[in-house]
Amino acid sequence: MAFTDKQRRARWPLTPEQRFWKQVPDRPEGAHIFSLDHFGEGRTLDRPIACHHCDNRPCVRPSHIYAGTMKTNARDMVLRDRHPGIVNSHGETNYNAKLTAAQVVAIRARYASGGISQASLAREYGVAQQTVSACMNGQNWPSLDRP
Repeated sequence: MAFTDKQRRARWPLTPEQRFWKQVPDRPEGAHIFSLDHFGEGRTLDRPIACHHCDNRPCVRPSHIYAGTMKTNARDMVLRDRHPGIVNSHGETNYNAKLTAAQVVAIRARYASGGISQASLAREYGVAQQTVSACMNGQNWPSLDRP
């Protein structure tokens, strides 16, 4: 039976219950690792990690899995923009950022002029007091000038 291009590229996702194979008693092995070792190129000592070409973690299709290292897996994650916080880890582009640069500058200026507490500023901007404190002492947004 011949496969179409679409069938050859199709993913083979598993349900959560199917994601582990028991090759050795009492030691579950990931189905993607089993697929790589038994139907794909296999892992080696210098490439011990099962990585995915398709970025679909439940996929076990051998042609979508390759042996790699933690470094190659991390590089692929960054190149494919699977974890934007690593690539853009500073400022407003950080996926965890609660404030914009303009807000941090305004908070620093208002606090430096006196008459307002960090807790009041935090309530006004909808963040925790610790976030305002981290902005004030340069722990957050160190690249911005402080008054």
